[in-house]
Amino acid sequence: MHATFQVHAPRAASYLLAEAVLIYREHGASQPHAYASIHAVEVADGRPVILAGKPMTPRAAHRLARDLNHQSGVGASFLDGRTLYSGPNLLVWWQPATTRHIAFKCTEFGERGEVVPHPALVFAVGPKGWHVWAVKGTKRPTRDTGLYRAPYFNVSDTGAICQGSAVLPSGEASSRIDAWVDAFFCSFFSHPNGAKTVRHPGGAYAFWQSMLDAPPARFPGRSLLPTGVTLADAIEKIGGGDA
Repeated sequence: MHATFQVHAPRAASYLLAEAVLIYREHGASQPHAYASIHAVEVADGRPVILAGKPMTPRAAHRLARDLNHQSGVGASFLDGRTLYSGPNLLVWWQPATTRHIAFKCTEFGERGEVVPHPALVFAVGPKGWHVWAVKGTKRPTRDTGLYRAPYFNVSDTGAICQGSAVLPSGEASSRIDAWVDAFFCSFFSHPNGAKTVRHPGGAYAFWQSMLDAPPARFPGRSLLPTGVTLADAIEKIGGGDA
């Protein structure tokens, strides 16, 4: 079978085919092992020929990943759809504003839940944990979108989520972003974290008491506190700088 593809360089540059990587996977195993070999490429009669290879070591694999990642900065890893950024160890996605159930378990409210409106959110799962921020508006966030503090208990001023009673999904986060969102909202919210959760005269407890007692048609965006950082800034801080 013949395959044809094109390489579009992110900047003016000259690219030459230098090496080929062949990947072998164990056939029929539920969790197959993988083996990779790296081959030099020689051009004969104007056509590339893959030469004999050698095993790809972990160091060589890391070097290849680094070289591939160097072709773009943080912004170039922003994607389309709900997934905003994808790196080797970091996934960031957008959850549009919606109405859904939220449950509390604390001294002030007891154990109580209601269906209330929520702002649009940005979630991140990576080497520095699980994070969430709020964003205003209905448009898909870009790298320059300003982030707001997520207005929830169990979330720090920096966006870090305290796992609490949440049961985290297994498997690749990229294929289970809805499961991660459900894990966040299906846990009990027990206590405010950080200096200030929302902009409200009575503080976080009073804000959520009013939301539970009389849910508005839309989340009150005026209650969100700006973090002073953009989406690109946040990604850089939590591990996207190496992606």
